[in-house]
Amino acid sequence: MSKFIFFSWTAFAGTHLYMSHPPNREYIIKHYFEGDEKKYLAAYSGISLAIFTPMTIYYIARGRGTGKVFWNNENSFFFRNLSRGIKGLALLTASQINSNPSAAPKLEDGRKNPEVQGISRITRHAAFTSFALWGIANCITRGFATDLLFWGGFPLFHLIGSVHQDYRQKLQTHSREYFDKTSLLPFKAIIEGRNSLPKALEEMSIQRAAIALLIGGVIMFVNKKYAARLISKGK
Repeated sequence: MSKFIFFSWTAFAGTHLYMSHPPNREYIIKHYFEGDEKKYLAAYSGISLAIFTPMTIYYIARGRGTGKVFWNNENSFFFRNLSRGIKGLALLTASQINSNPSAAPKLEDGRKNPEVQGISRITRHAAFTSFALWGIANCITRGFATDLLFWGGFPLFHLIGSVHQDYRQKLQTHSREYFDKTSLLPFKAIIEGRNSLPKALEEMSIQRAAIALLIGGVIMFVNKKYAARLISKGK
């Protein structure tokens, strides 16, 4: 079971990195999509879903709670609530992602210079970070081999994907000023004095945060009901 998860993550990361790596990206857009970047992005997303969806279904249906046990903290009050807190932080991070970062203004040399505000003051990779936090939260409570392989893939891909995206953007698309004001690792730019936490918090959307917490409450309620049903069936 773990092999399927492993090879799925490998295929997911491999296709992402290959298709987006310069100059592969430009070659693929030019020769396979007639220079249409939107068609390329549609295909890019389609391939991602074609790999990630079966892996997720397989994990839920057959992989969850299987393999060697390294730890099991699902019944621990401390670790269970720690996991919930990190999931809440993941949802809050995701709720603050800019809806259209590609619409950033351009400098004279053609490079994008996105406005740094809100969550981007904390990390320029809010999407990757939110998924990584969700994966870490699940790894805390679920210590079976297949669980760790599935959920551990999220923080691992966060590092690989973020570093690779930074490489491509520095090389081709984004301004140096943007990178000077932001950081890959959360809070690094703030700790180094390159940005401001009070400004980041001031610019975040309270409405989005409230919706995220509401969604988190619904997820927690559904999970609790699902777990109770599994326990009752096992008796």
